[in-house]
Amino acid sequence: MSSFGDKIAPNGIEWCPFRQAFVYQDKQFIRGLTPILKRVFYPLFEYNRANHGLTTGVTVNASGGRHKGLVKGIKIDEEITHIINVERQVSQSKCHPTTWRFFSSLRERGLRPIKAQVVVGSKEINVATRMDVLCMDNDSKTPGYVVLELKTGYLHYYDRHTGNTMPAPLEVLPDSPYNQHQLQVGMTRWLFEKTYPRSQVKNAFVVVLSSDGRVVWIKEMDLIRRHISSIVELIRVKKPKQRGRGRGRGRSK
Repeated sequence: MSSFGDKIAPNGIEWCPFRQAFVYQDKQFIRGLTPILKRVFYPLFEYNRANHGLTTGVTVNASGGRHKGLVKGIKIDEEITHIINVERQVSQSKCHPTTWRFFSSLRERGLRPIKAQVVVGSKEINVATRMDVLCMDNDSKTPGYVVLELKTGYLHYYDRHTGNTMPAPLEVLPDSPYNQHQLQVGMTRWLFEKTYPRSQVKNAFVVVLSSDGRVVWIKEMDLIRRHISSIVELIRVKKPKQRGRGRGRGRSK
């Protein structure tokens, strides 16, 4: 089994906490995945402008609620990472209820967590991210790795969008958080496969840890899988900013 790193990838791309950025050989900055996805595929999206789609979506004071959700999400992400990478076991009495529901959901699906915050990237397109959770599906007939992108909250406005769509070949997709996360998990899988070419990926999912207690598994979109080469090319030709930094949350994606 490959050794999956939460600090440095086999191709030399690493996450530098001090710089809050991805770097290569300690001198070349590598773009974070989420900022470049926004620049290329949904540059006009803002939560307070997402008025289309579901009728129960972002309200006038949603920015405050989203901030609280973001803080909660960071804490849960950190706890999940610590359990997987350090403690190696989870105790219901010692963790957040959302964290416990996540690990219970893994067990129900027969998935074993291998590593959290796995650094994956490509020097060819100058992009990197940290995969939230990598699991192993030990199904005797079709074993393989499973890529997970975790999200906290979101379901109450997941289909909200600004009325804009993503560029071709994804022009049928509105710029909603649902589709943004599908694009993110699809690219994270691609980066993982490039970083660890001998590791066979069986599935990739966005896993939404909802505030109402649900753990919602959303399999990666077939449309994005079919057009992944074109998506990668759009990212590759996008001129980088003067300095590429990591994404949101830390911002390490």
